[in-house]
Amino acid sequence: MQKILLIIVAAFYFVPVCKLVLLILRNVLSWFVFSKKLSKINLLKKQDNKFLKVIKSVVFFVSKLEYYIQIPRFYLVGMPVLIGSVAYMGMLFFKVPEVSINGLIFLVFYSYLVLWHVRQKRITDLRMTQFIKLFPNVHPEVFFNKYQLELAFGGVDFFHCDEDQQIEVANANFKQGVRPEQKILTLIRAFVDTATICHICLTGLKVMGPVYLKSYADKLGALIGKRVLQLSQAKFTMQGIEKLTGKKGRFLLIFNHKSAFDFILTYFALSEVVVNNRQIKPRFILAQDHFKDNWFIYSFIGMGKLAEAVDMVFVSRKDRRKSFKNLKYAAQSLIEKDIDIAIYPQGTRAEGNFDRAFKRRDSGFYTTVRKKDLGSPLAHIKKGTPYLILDALDQMATLDSTEELHLVFIGINGTGIALPKGCLKIQTEGDIEFKIGDVFSLSPGLLNDYFSESMSKEEMIVQKKQFVRKMSYLINKKLVEVLDLRQHLLQRFLTEIRGQFRFDDEKITLIKDIVLKLSEEGDLVYQILDRIYSLPIPQWNCYLSQLSQLLLERTTEERLRTLLLEISEEFMKRK
Repeated sequence: MQKILLIIVAAFYFVPVCKLVLLILRNVLSWFVFSKKLSKINLLKKQDNKFLKVIKSVVFFVSKLEYYIQIPRFYLVGMPVLIGSVAYMGMLFFKVPEVSINGLIFLVFYSYLVLWHVRQKRITDLRMTQFIKLFPNVHPEVFFNKYQLELAFGGVDFFHCDEDQQIEVANANFKQGVRPEQKILTLIRAFVDTATICHICLTGLKVMGPVYLKSYADKLGALIGKRVLQLSQAKFTMQGIEKLTGKKGRFLLIFNHKSAFDFILTYFALSEVVVNNRQIKPRFILAQDHFKDNWFIYSFIGMGKLAEAVDMVFVSRKDRRKSFKNLKYAAQSLIEKDIDIAIYPQGTRAEGNFDRAFKRRDSGFYTTVRKKDLGSPLAHIKKGTPYLILDALDQMATLDSTEELHLVFIGINGTGIALPKGCLKIQTEGDIEFKIGDVFSLSPGLLNDYFSESMSKEEMIVQKKQFVRKMSYLINKKLVEVLDLRQHLLQRFLTEIRGQFRFDDEKITLIKDIVLKLSEEGDLVYQILDRIYSLPIPQWNCYLSQLSQLLLERTTEERLRTLLLEISEEFMKRK
């Protein structure tokens, strides 16, 4: 039984044993041939020599295998070996007849191997942090190939990266030109790679401290974004960088929210933006229940722990009083620390939807509504962002700051197709776009128009609500503009009624004119349309028909709101 267990351990730790032997040969016998050949393999281009192709394939296969099994192997094999060694020494000490000194020698050797491999992984992680600092634009495939080869064999050249092995925002096109597919395996790979990057960051934090971590965390964040794009075989487009470049002040980055990809891609999208004479540093307002209270995300993946280490702010969504304290802390961090706060005013991801052929369409915007807010005209916009703006301006005014608070509205399109809410399959061959819209600048002196020292407490509350309401409308307006949302929804609506109800051109033109006229007063019609398209497809025709007839009748706003409420209640049944 002992021999079988030793053989199993030897099989699982075969690659680390080979790596240990290679290191001994390099250090003791000065055997550099293997490391030189390995470091000179072009990780992206094909090899002309057939023999090198075979060697490269075998080496990469072994390194990828080592990459994926190292963590489960440690917990399933390495930990039992360490515990078994201690137990075996105890049994030997008490002279249990079934144990022998030979078995102890093997266990001690394997225990050393386990601990040695843990240390080697830590060294590899630190080398990768240095590599990303030297080559922040490295192609994700190059980064992970180097990481995997170093884990398995060592001897990788970390001080060289050709220009064709680097990729920037402007040329981030990973499309293969094949038919789009939906794969859960792609999500698994993205999950493993994201967890790996998080743990690389945390290794730097443990060994070198928080200052060292912050010197490369955003670069590795951008790498995760590139890796997700690569695995998704997606094309990425970034617009409007010039609107921010060179600006100075305090920055609040305001995004719409469609997918888990939004957070991951932000660091790559903004990696070339320079403000305040430095690269922009987005620090998100994150849901505490998802990122901190969730052990799996906080500790196992390490994303929550990493977010905490780089000054992101967790907001409690269950405790309203505590959430406002969290927002005040976020405003304080924005003013006192050299960071830029990022937030999703919708508070959660918008619902994904489909067309009539059940193909994915991009997620909506007005679907982030809670039951208690159904009667509100801005039910899809939470009040946290306006209060954050107010707190930031208040702190800037207290400090007599002459800087401006820049509200940067950034629209995200395409991520709701790649990975919509509630789905575990990534769709490939998509187009993802980040677009920087208007930059709306506010001076701390703006608060003088709303508040004065002579006001009573009741008057202060009224003025605060007025300010929050105004900011909510501003946020909604600017995000709708940067997403070009009205045009997309109107075009879809007109196409639907032409195809489903056979409306003639005269009726369609009339409906279009009525919708555009109503648009001057608000986005009520667009809220109705967006929530209709988030319902099951069999329910579309009924509500689209009702909306069409109400528009042709030039109905009142009250009747449209009644229809919106009916659709919203139907929508809430699915949540």
